[in-house]
Amino acid sequence: MEKALGLPEIIACIGKYLARSDILCCIRVQKSWKSELEPLLWRTFTCLPSIDDYGAPSTERRPNLILMQKNAENIRRLYIEEMNPAYHMQFFCQCSQLEEITFSADKTVLRSVQAELRLWERLADMIQNHSRLRKIVIKSSPSKALAPSSTLLNTLLKCPKLIVFETTECTFNLESTEAYLRANSGNIRRLSTRHDKFSEEFDFSSSDLVFREMRYLDLREVADMSIETQIQWITRCPNLISLYWETAQIIPTTKFCQLVPTSCPNLTALHLLLPLHDQEIEQILEAIPRIEKLSLTRTHFGRLSFEALRRHFPTLKDINLQLAPGASSAMIQEIMSSCPNLQSISGETLCYRDIVKGPWVCQNLQMFDVGIRVLELEELKDEEEEEKEGWTVGMHRAVYARLSQLSKLEYLSICNNDYPDEGLLMLSLDAGLGQLETLKQLTFFSCKLLLCQPRVREEAVRTVEWMVQHWKYLESLEGGLTLWPEDDGVYEKTMNILKEHGIQFLDYQDMLDDMDGDYIDEDEEEDFDDEFTDEYEGEYLDDEYDDPEDEFLADMLNNIDM
Repeated sequence: MEKALGLPEIIACIGKYLARSDILCCIRVQKSWKSELEPLLWRTFTCLPSIDDYGAPSTERRPNLILMQKNAENIRRLYIEEMNPAYHMQFFCQCSQLEEITFSADKTVLRSVQAELRLWERLADMIQNHSRLRKIVIKSSPSKALAPSSTLLNTLLKCPKLIVFETTECTFNLESTEAYLRANSGNIRRLSTRHDKFSEEFDFSSSDLVFREMRYLDLREVADMSIETQIQWITRCPNLISLYWETAQIIPTTKFCQLVPTSCPNLTALHLLLPLHDQEIEQILEAIPRIEKLSLTRTHFGRLSFEALRRHFPTLKDINLQLAPGASSAMIQEIMSSCPNLQSISGETLCYRDIVKGPWVCQNLQMFDVGIRVLELEELKDEEEEEKEGWTVGMHRAVYARLSQLSKLEYLSICNNDYPDEGLLMLSLDAGLGQLETLKQLTFFSCKLLLCQPRVREEAVRTVEWMVQHWKYLESLEGGLTLWPEDDGVYEKTMNILKEHGIQFLDYQDMLDDMDGDYIDEDEEEDFDDEFTDEYEGEYLDDEYDDPEDEFLADMLNNIDM
């Protein structure tokens, strides 16, 4: 065994499954381990800012420039939180294996328009010298809107392997709007524009641009570009597979249904955050030939929409109906019992009577995110608390028995924040939680504020101990414990258990203050293959829309004895 662990091939294989902290421990064991594992620490690197959020010098520890240059060739993903060309330029040029760049301007000081233009010129020089680049992300902010230059955008055409381009809160004049679209009409397969501002003068009718390679198009609150122009943009993507479209403007549904299905015959994923009424959704669902993934959050989804959706039951894989109050519990149940290929479902409410009334066909479900209600409010009015608990425990166990059948679940959320405490599924081993030991693949569990209920909190430590014992792959637990006014030690004990097993605790109450309502997805998994395989390409082209953050542990790197 000792000889095997000295083989570079074995060490490299093991290293793929180690966390950064584990790698840091291993490289101190012996030199052969260090030489094989140390490069893995640099696969993702963040250029930390020199100032904090208040403009004062940052206390973040950063590797020195010599150490950065020495390991530059190991970097695959580079996150730039502050662009300082005078300091970083030579380091950038030595990142010969770079495949992904994310540039955020929040901490970059730009004192003039000329300074910003020089920044884009430097970034363009850097990009065109890295032929392995596959993904570029430019993040701006409302307080410091960036205006990527035509020089930079034209450089994208010189990146032969670039397939993903994302921009946020950027501003484009007419010249740069045309350059932006021209750059994305080449090899780009996934394009995301979020809260960008384009020139209102641009019109597709005077352009021959066609986005033949485009597979995933993400248009979120595009400013100054008319809805008609956005529809023209969509129809210029003949091989489009997935459309994410968010706007507060009224869309011409009839025109959309006439043009998009014929122009984009391969379109099977629709993520529509639009002010759509029931009849409009019905019209769209009837016009699209085949739907596999569907998101209709914040819409007036209702009876007509549901009738039109039934036609897509045989092909439906993922559906999101959260914040769509018209999507009733009975509708959620019918979707779960009628879609044999369903892998993910999100909705507002699923009631006891609908959960237990029939078998569930979707045995391959990997994600379940629906608030479960055991009792309706009218059933609670005339019952005393102690009586309620006695006659409902069988109902809770019946619900858990149904959930236990979904043995392939990786993501489970059983509660929404909108509900009062009464009537929700009880998070208790006595109420049947133990039946979920069948969920062997579970990596994420959310009970939101259920942990704050008095009876649940009394058993919180015991419950969490059960979770870590039976859910061996659990990575994240989302709940609320800090709301309890008394210091009963439950929070500290629970945190110690989770920390001991390497499980992240996401405090739901804190998250409510900072997020828009959706779960922040887990860090994107590192890929250590040097070859650009179809599997690696899928990492960039997967139909997901969350922004993974994988911040580099610079302070630990400073402690490595080089």
